[in-house]
Amino acid sequence: METLKPHITFSGKCLEALQFYCECFDGEIILMQTFADAPVELLEVDSDRIMHAEFESSGISFMASEA
Repeated sequence: METLKPHITFSGKCLEALQFYCECFDGEIILMQTFADAPVELLEVDSDRIMHAEFESSGISFMASEA
């Protein structure tokens, strides 16, 4: 059976939101990459912002990033 994996975009608060979801749903961040981790140099981007993250908990799974 196929499943849907939503991608949620946050406005500068991605890490705080993921930590909140970990606490609420007893989940974990299974992957997190910042813009500093990108294989190319990006101009005018805060390197600490989250480029891609994945959250998992029992029955819940989604991707997240910062706008």
